[in-house]
This record gives sequence, C-alpha cells and structure tokens, in this order.
Amino acid sequence: MVIPASDALLDDPPRTVHVNVFAIARLLVTNAEFAEFSATGHAAPGWRKGPADHPAEGLSWADAVAYCRWLSVATGRIYRLSDEREWEKAARGTAGRRWPWGNNDDASRANVREAERGGTTPAGAYPAGASPEGVLDLIGNVREWTNTWAEGRVLRGGSYLDTLSEAAPSKRLRADDDLRGVGFRVVRSMTGR
Repeated sequence: MVIPASDALLDDPPRTVHVNVFAIARLLVTNAEFAEFSATGHAAPGWRKGPADHPAEGLSWADAVAYCRWLSVATGRIYRLSDEREWEKAARGTAGRRWPWGNNDDASRANVREAERGGTTPAGAYPAGASPEGVLDLIGNVREWTNTWAEGRVLRGGSYLDTLSEAAPSKRLRADDDLRGVGFRVVRSMTGR
C-alpha cells in the first residue's frame, strides 16, 4: 500500500514530522513466506514455525534484514524494514489518529492480550483494525521490527502478549532475549533510493 509523502503528527506528545512516500506491505510476513526464505539455508533458531497463514514470529532483527535482502535479490526490487516514522505514519495517518482504525480504544479490532487467543492468528484476521489505506495487523498479532536504532532496536505495534494500551502506535517497544510475538513486514522506498 502506497503511503504518500506528507507531514504527519507523530510521537507522544505529537509533533509534526515529514515522511517521504513509501510502500508498506498490507500484511505481516507469514510463516509460508518465511519458509521459502528459510529453505535457502538461513537458520533462524528462534522461529516458531506455526500455521502457514500466520505471521512468522520468534525472529531476530538480523533474520528480518536477511529476509529483506533475499526478497530484494529474488524480485529485483529493494525491500527493507520500515523506519519508525514510516511505520507510525502508516498506523496513525497524517492527523495522528490514536489507532489505525480511529481514536476509539477497541481491543476487539486487534489480536492483543484482551483477545485471549494466546498466540498468533492468521495475518489479516482482524479487518476492522485496518488503517484507511488497508494495512492490517499494525496493532497486535506480532510486534514489528523497524530499522530504527534508539538505544537499541525499536519494535512497534504490540503483539498477542501485550495489552491494547501497550500496543499503542506511538509507543516504542524493545526486544529482549525472548522473541515470542516478534515478527516484521516489509516496505519499499518510492523515491528512487
């Protein structure tokens, strides 16, 4: 989904930030997609191989970057992880919505702890939680690696292990040694870089 270049209200407290045009995957990288990459010989010891249509989880930042490199070579297009400004703009829009779906706190729109699923759900299983551009699972299911470093690698979006309030798009999350509930989605620059 193409997110046009514009200023956007990001962070907490909100401030105006310019974000260039980019394209973000509608869905998280699934187990089926990651399995294609893994079949080339990449070892991802933390990968929790679940159902094919569920997001791949248990992945390190290095696993996500290696997947992006592989996908770029395989397709001839450059894929990468989002930076946190891009991810937050995809989740909050230009006006700084509280959630991808709007400003109301509604845990029924995402696979967060309140959903009591205890694990991932198929990618895109919560269509009511989509952004206006149609990007799904920005909140819940798995936390998403970004390409941002701020005293450590930054994750966004929360997972099935987090409460809705912990998964707010304005919040930075950090990884620890337990990578349960950690995955990613890919983006493409649209500015010729």
